[in-house]
Amino acid sequence: SPLIFQKDQDDQFLEEERDRVLTGFVVLIQKWVRGYFQRKRYRAMKGAVVVFQKNYRRHYWQRRYRIMKKGFTRLQATWRARRLAQRYRLMRLRVRGFQRYCRGFVARRRFRRRLTSIMKLQALFRMIMAKRRVKLLRIEKMKKDEAERFRREEEERLGRKMREAEAKKEAERLHQERLKQIEEERKREEERIEKEARSRAAETRRNEEQAIRRRDMPVEDSKVVEEMFGFLGDQQHGDYDPSLGRIPVPEAEEDLTEYRFPKFAATYFQGQATHSYLRRALKQPLLALKNEQDKLAALDIWVMILRFMGDMPEPKPLASSEKEGLAKKAFGSISKKFYGSKIAEELQQQTSREERKKESLRKRIASMTLKKKSKFSSDMVEAIQGDGSGESSVALERPTTNLEKLHFIIGYGILRPELRDEIYSQICKQLTQNPSKSSHARGWVLLSLCVGCFAPSSRLIKYLRCFITEGPPGYAPYCEERLRRTQANNTRHQPPSWLELQVPRW
Repeated sequence: SPLIFQKDQDDQFLEEERDRVLTGFVVLIQKWVRGYFQRKRYRAMKGAVVVFQKNYRRHYWQRRYRIMKKGFTRLQATWRARRLAQRYRLMRLRVRGFQRYCRGFVARRRFRRRLTSIMKLQALFRMIMAKRRVKLLRIEKMKKDEAERFRREEEERLGRKMREAEAKKEAERLHQERLKQIEEERKREEERIEKEARSRAAETRRNEEQAIRRRDMPVEDSKVVEEMFGFLGDQQHGDYDPSLGRIPVPEAEEDLTEYRFPKFAATYFQGQATHSYLRRALKQPLLALKNEQDKLAALDIWVMILRFMGDMPEPKPLASSEKEGLAKKAFGSISKKFYGSKIAEELQQQTSREERKKESLRKRIASMTLKKKSKFSSDMVEAIQGDGSGESSVALERPTTNLEKLHFIIGYGILRPELRDEIYSQICKQLTQNPSKSSHARGWVLLSLCVGCFAPSSRLIKYLRCFITEGPPGYAPYCEERLRRTQANNTRHQPPSWLELQVPRW
């Protein structure tokens, strides 16, 4: 019926309307949910963007701040550098002005001193010349007075034999002859003095030329050793082999390139002392020493090393009265303890043996061995065992032989362990940049003899080994072997014997 169909239509409408309403609500719910999620995502992205912007802006402004800070720092540094440079230039000008005045004062004082010294020398020289001239004039006047006396006597004697006028004329002639003879003698004396002066000047020039030639000539080690130890004689001993008795020590593998002598000198030398060659006396020891006696001994050793190497001339021989005074002073300064020691007894035995007749070659060699006879001289013992009064050693006040110099230097190294490093430092200093070939060869001979008698302390040993390895090929291996043998056998009790001094000659 129509009502039924109408009801269905209404139901269908209602269902459609219901679906439409439900769909609207669902869409509305979806819209709000999606809006919530989108807003949440937006807020998260916005927060991330804000954080990114914040960090980026922070980084940007920090970089600009660092650039500005660096710029201001450079500006401050430039301004301060200019201000310090200006202050330095001003101070430098003032210091240079002060130095100029000080150097001028020192130069003027030195000039006045030199001028005074020159004036004194001139006055002394003129006084000597005036005295010499006065002496010659007195002699000449005495001769003329004697000639005048002879003339009067001759005139009186001839007046008895002839007339007065003839006698006076003859006496005057003889007087003029005597005056002429006196004048000729005076001229001969002046020529002799001038000739002697010319010969002395020529000899001085020849000696200077010979010294220059010797300095430039190639040096042979055998000739140097022959000149130094010529006092030993020329005996040959075919049965002796210098290679006997060597201790086989393995080669050291340690790297010694870092232990160079200039580094040691820069580290331990006192004052302005350097590692290079020097020809004048030292004002203070190279190394720091504890007491005053060691310091004076170190200065004496330096002088003896210079004389041994030929870098300092020998002193002039003393007169007999001066020798007696020095001998009394030397023996008076030796302590009672030394006179009661074993060395004094050995020295007395040596003196008594020297007064005897010379023995044969075999006995002389036997007496020069290490345990038979002390090779320390009285001067050296006085210098080493003295009372430390500050007086100069007697051995430095007179000419000494090479053997005496050698025993003096090595004696200090044997009997005074605190001076061993000082001795080696002085020898190495003289061997560094030494322009004289002869002095260089003599120095290596001295070093080879020292390393065979005593070794340095642990502070210097590596530097000395490095110095030896860099030495001449003719000396370095020999010195290195002797140093190792000395380290193995400890310090000797006596200087080198006669046989050991013969070894370098062979």
